[in-house]
Amino acid sequence: MDVEKYHNIEEFLNRLSLFNNQWYENGDRQCHWIFRGQKDSTAPLQPAITRNNRYNEIFDFIQEKLLPKNVPDLKAAIINTVQSSIGNSDNIYKERLSEIIKKAFIEIDLIENFVIQANELGFYVPTLKLFHEQYSEISSVEFFYNNVIKFINKFAWLDGRRNVLYESMTPSLYNQIPYKKFIEFDYPEANALAQHHGIPTRFLDWTKNPLYAVFFANEESVKNDTICVWALNTRYISSCLSMGQIKLHKKLPHKGLEFLHYQQGLFTEMIGSEGYYYHHGDWPSLDKYINASDKSENFLKKFELIIHDPDEILSKLNNMNISKIHLMPTYDNIAIEVIRKSNMVANEDSKKKGNFLKRIFNKLT
Repeated sequence: MDVEKYHNIEEFLNRLSLFNNQWYENGDRQCHWIFRGQKDSTAPLQPAITRNNRYNEIFDFIQEKLLPKNVPDLKAAIINTVQSSIGNSDNIYKERLSEIIKKAFIEIDLIENFVIQANELGFYVPTLKLFHEQYSEISSVEFFYNNVIKFINKFAWLDGRRNVLYESMTPSLYNQIPYKKFIEFDYPEANALAQHHGIPTRFLDWTKNPLYAVFFANEESVKNDTICVWALNTRYISSCLSMGQIKLHKKLPHKGLEFLHYQQGLFTEMIGSEGYYYHHGDWPSLDKYINASDKSENFLKKFELIIHDPDEILSKLNNMNISKIHLMPTYDNIAIEVIRKSNMVANEDSKKKGNFLKRIFNKLT
């Protein structure tokens, strides 16, 4: 995968603009690329739930509110469940499966707490449950806990079928067999709402507009930072991936996700990330998934810009109606923008007055 590096803002913006023919193939009128801005160009395309281990502390709180008194330790319960389900496997696979289950508990708990509290405060939420078979009387975490053996057995069976195929294929062909999922949420709109507002999930945020991606990459940057914009061709998502499967979540309801639609937002999900972790011991990033493919050269691109003046980028984007008040229109954001512009004008006037007085002083001396 090639990385294009820029120092000049105009060149960077022009290269990314949808007016650039690079985004249209074979005379297409529709752009099939989506974009993601990141303020840290060295960060991988990895979902927050697997990228940051600090959320693991939540697991202890889940134990306290979930477990019946006769089960003192959820970690021990998971290990015992895994042992009974895949008892003949190596210990390393038991440990990895235990970690997969632990991550699932954490993600389910975070999303569920978000939608429940939002609903209690009067905000619209698309659903209060995350699984079709879940009864409304129990929580999603309880449902997962009560059915974890079913999830394990299904995952083990699917992964076993993948291993059977390995015996009749060369390693290169085997790589093209998708890794298997451990869990899939039945209501992605709940994940999308939570992810969009900062809850760590297995989703990654994208936008159809590359300049929107620039805005989010630059939003908290400072001088000498290197921001980046990733570009992913959605046609690749429907093709066979060597390291797993990618799902694109784009048909999401407008209600409750108004900001997402202002931002032309959508999400990617690596369906086989748990299976990948189970076999390799590390959680995959989207670029790792894609770079393993023979086709990756044409479907994933990265553009980097060294920041010399963050305000200059914001000003240029603002002239194109790309700002916080356009992408996240609220009264508070409008007020913040008005004050920011007033401060910029005041600072500019102060500079002009200072230069004027300096010229007078030089003439007098």
